[in-house]
Amino acid sequence: MFQLNISFRIFLFVIFFSGTIHSSLPDQHEFVIDVSDTNQTYYFDEALKNSLLKILGNRETYIKNKNFFNSIDAKDFIKEYSSFDEEGIKKNRITVDAKLLRKFLISNNYNVSSEIKTTLIVWILCDRDLTSISSFNKVNEKCNSIKDKLTQVSNERNVKIIFPLLDSNDLVSFKIADRDKNNDFLYLSKRYVGDSFFYCRVTLEKESCYVPIKSQLNSNLDFSKSLNPVEAFNIVVDGVLEQYILKINSKDPIPYNINIKNISNLDEYRFVLSELEKIIILSDLKINYLSFEEVNLSSLLIGNYKQLEKLFINYPSLRLENLESDKLSLIFE
Repeated sequence: MFQLNISFRIFLFVIFFSGTIHSSLPDQHEFVIDVSDTNQTYYFDEALKNSLLKILGNRETYIKNKNFFNSIDAKDFIKEYSSFDEEGIKKNRITVDAKLLRKFLISNNYNVSSEIKTTLIVWILCDRDLTSISSFNKVNEKCNSIKDKLTQVSNERNVKIIFPLLDSNDLVSFKIADRDKNNDFLYLSKRYVGDSFFYCRVTLEKESCYVPIKSQLNSNLDFSKSLNPVEAFNIVVDGVLEQYILKINSKDPIPYNINIKNISNLDEYRFVLSELEKIIILSDLKINYLSFEEVNLSSLLIGNYKQLEKLFINYPSLRLENLESDKLSLIFE
């Protein structure tokens, strides 16, 4: 249980961009949905919605454009569909063609996320009523139900949730925080490795959740606004992923020139071309000329060229020689 130091966080940020702009984005998403008294279309729509949330990385974007997303025919993006039984419960397994859906969203000028695995620390204070066994059990059931719901939503958004066990000191800290707006207890989250956190206090009458002012472990909670658990979850996840979303401008692509030096044979040329084709903010790659030691290509840039700088900082086979808003120069090593 430790807090990452600044230099290590920067290192992870570089590694992230190498994977995001490059080739780590999944080709498909698989979802398992419990069967209920609904038709097949419902399951397809649910799987499409979950896939959209993974690719967009921002629930607010989904809500604002819900009419457009509802107009999409889910069947166009379903690769596989099957049913099975698990411990007597019937379930559907649906596979969405994430690669095709991502391409569709980019063509419609939507930003796409890294789909990086995010970890949230969720502090849930179950303020159990000790006046009766019945009240105690009801609060306990309510807390378990909230945890189950958050676990379900977290699976849909590619998020890992940690529910820390509260010791007596934690309980005192949380109760003080809720009453006096004392944020000293937030340092408790640093005992765990995660991207951010939020806090919920659950009683028999209500559940009150509070999110950090910034989606970081070292940020204080904002006690001015009480949220329900799912709202708090989505706000924090959106905040964490905000810095990891690729900005797309496919409606107004920029002509972009790429020059690569030190190419000695056809195999190296093919390798370099295959690497460039994996970069999703570059499209329509075309060869301008190919010589014994150099290849020059034209393309369309549908993202921010500065994202390319982050990609090639520690790239294993291509070294960045020069980067400008309209051209890129690389050296093959």
